[in-house]
Amino acid sequence: MVAENAVKMVDGTIAESRIVSWVRGQRYLNDQRHGLTLRDWAAMATPHDGLVIERSFP
Repeated sequence: MVAENAVKMVDGTIAESRIVSWVRGQRYLNDQRHGLTLRDWAAMATPHDGLVIERSFP
């Protein structure tokens, strides 16, 4: 993800700063430790094994 976005930045295809995150789903969290929950911004990853989420950088 880092290399891909670095190339996009060099090529000028990224117009603004952003945060790119790989987020694991709730099933993965449950397997690690009981009681872990996803933050609000990552909740869309809940049913998936993993999801790439892009957010604006403040």
